[in-house]
Amino acid sequence: MTKNELLLVQLMEECSEVAKRCSKALRFGLDEVQPGHFDTNAKRIRDELHDVISTALVLQSEGLLEDILPDGETVTSRAHRIARFAEYSRKRGCLIEDATPLIQRYM
Repeated sequence: MTKNELLLVQLMEECSEVAKRCSKALRFGLDEVQPGHFDTNAKRIRDELHDVISTALVLQSEGLLEDILPDGETVTSRAHRIARFAEYSRKRGCLIEDATPLIQRYM
């Protein structure tokens, strides 16, 4: 395995840990503290995101990725897409919570 492969595998693992923690939060709540742990699922998601960002920054510093931190326009564009898909999900009857504030904020 090369150094580049090692770093990419590390990023994959960190991303999967975010997904796993989000799954736990959906199953048990953002405020749940897993037995034997001290932090809520919300804090653990944040910590896992920090690991993803930090690993991506290492990849960037090694010249494997460019400009990983999004600018304001990119964030706004993503928020618009999320809102658009939230509205579609609502129309399909899959989103049961009122997402109107989210949709209005970003559409």
